[in-house]
Amino acid sequence: MFLYFMKILFSKTYNLYYIYFYLNYITPIELFNCSLYSLFAFY
Repeated sequence: MFLYFMKILFSKTYNLYYIYFYLNYITPIELFNCSLYSLFAFY
């Protein structure tokens, strides 16, 4: 269970970094919304 949790946590963190570097030209508000969506996309 712990390894599964770490896997999900790492996946979320990696997705946030990917969105940040791939969409770094948009506004911070839009970036924040995309980040929130990426977090809930794993549930």
